[in-house]
Amino acid sequence: MVDRYVPSSAAAVYRLMNGFSDVAGSARPLRFRYKEFGYLEIPFCKDPLAVIANKHCPIDTLTENQLRDIFSGNITRWKDVDGPDQPIVVIVPGELTAAYRNFARMAMEGKEIRYDLMSYKSTLVIRAVEHIPWSLSFIAQGTAKDRQNLRIIKINGHSPKDTDYPYHQIFYYVTKGKPSGVVKKFIDFTQSQKGRATIEKKGMIPVFR
Repeated sequence: MVDRYVPSSAAAVYRLMNGFSDVAGSARPLRFRYKEFGYLEIPFCKDPLAVIANKHCPIDTLTENQLRDIFSGNITRWKDVDGPDQPIVVIVPGELTAAYRNFARMAMEGKEIRYDLMSYKSTLVIRAVEHIPWSLSFIAQGTAKDRQNLRIIKINGHSPKDTDYPYHQIFYYVTKGKPSGVVKKFIDFTQSQKGRATIEKKGMIPVFR
């Protein structure tokens, strides 16, 4: 089976700027200089940034401090977070992905992320975690939803579905100037009742301004 091409947020915006698409999807806010050149960002949903583990991992919840210590390399074995005496295999999406940068900003508080394996795009961490025992990573919750070989780790006892869950990222449409034509129709559909229902079915929260 051939995977669909799923570019990073930066790649999607780059393709828009070079005329390869009419609209881009991004989980990163536009840089100010892009706005100066007439590019527009339109938020359309909020999605938790889920912490995922291999399904055989017996750990159900981590604190924010434990998570930060794992991804900074201070904790390297599951026994240090009340798990078995097994190494924690840390997997991260590429440094240029929105997931990586949002996690670094929200979870790490300036500490450097240390890892065992880095994928070149966000969605590949799902396959890696599914197949590598004792692995841990993070990804947009809507992407990981309903995957049978993953365990979603609670943070401070809160699942990504809870309002007190600490890590959320905003997804945007990016257009060159005010949307019109088929692009406007597409965005209008997203904001319609049917579009909102589709977003909610994926486990995300519609966000519009």
